[in-house]
Amino acid sequence: MTERLEGNTPTVLIVEDEQMMAFVLTHSCDSAGMASVIVDSPEKAREALEKGGIDMVILDGLEGRWPEVVEMAGEVPVVLCTVTSSLRSEAKEKGIPFIDKTGDDLRVNIKKFLSSSRDNSDLQ
Repeated sequence: MTERLEGNTPTVLIVEDEQMMAFVLTHSCDSAGMASVIVDSPEKAREALEKGGIDMVILDGLEGRWPEVVEMAGEVPVVLCTVTSSLRSEAKEKGIPFIDKTGDDLRVNIKKFLSSSRDNSDLQ
């Protein structure tokens, strides 16, 4: 069992290299009652994952490096957040869920994904 950042609040690792989008994702997580940790590279994602306490990873395409983060996440649920159709197709082929960065309600999509992940694994 790893410690949570804020008690029992689910913690989302956001791996996003665009500062504005990282802010939007953080706000969406906050609105959904989740804590967030923001990093901007696979290397920093590795450090955060090694510290533990991460319940879910949201990442963007990272200029093609997103599979590295998926691999290092191990059993932690991962969702790709992108507008790029080729990345969505690749994620679908690999069985990685994705959400649209431009979606009207990222908060709802993030919360749904975390809830479905909790129903299918022991995150508590």
